Amino acid sequence: MKTLDQKLGWIMVILCGVFFYLTSGLSAEAALYPRFVLAIMVLLTLFFIVKAYRTPGESTKLFPKLEKKQFIAVLCGSILYVYLLQIIGYFSATFLYFAGIMWTLKVDKPRLFLVSIGFCLFIFILFQHLLGVRLPKGLIL
Repeated sequence: MKTLDQKLGWIMVILCGVFFYLTSGLSAEAALYPRFVLAIMVLLTLFFIVKAYRTPGESTKLFPKLEKKQFIAVLCGSILYVYLLQIIGYFSATFLYFAGIMWTLKVDKPRLFLVSIGFCLFIFILFQHLLGVRLPKGLIL
């Protein structure tokens, strides 16, 4: 019987094939990058499938220390994050999201704040200053 990893690998290859077909409506120049990314995805997925066939038995648990409560908290936090983006703004929502998720996953507090602030600063510099892309603003920031 095929393991879960093998099944998911073949589903991924099929999805890549569907997306490759969808790029046929694009011009040759516009389809170049999506096809390149799809080719890399298929190549990596094939390596994954070969590894899955070489190691018999059921697939290993991806996150062995992740509890069900943590998964539900991350899922609810992600939904709340999308909702809060327009209300409190990108940077405030992203900081709260990162801090909340890392707190849920039991990351130590100094690292939690450093990563949350560092990511927001990185995105601010990259998008606002270098690329000139405006991010959603809300009531707070």
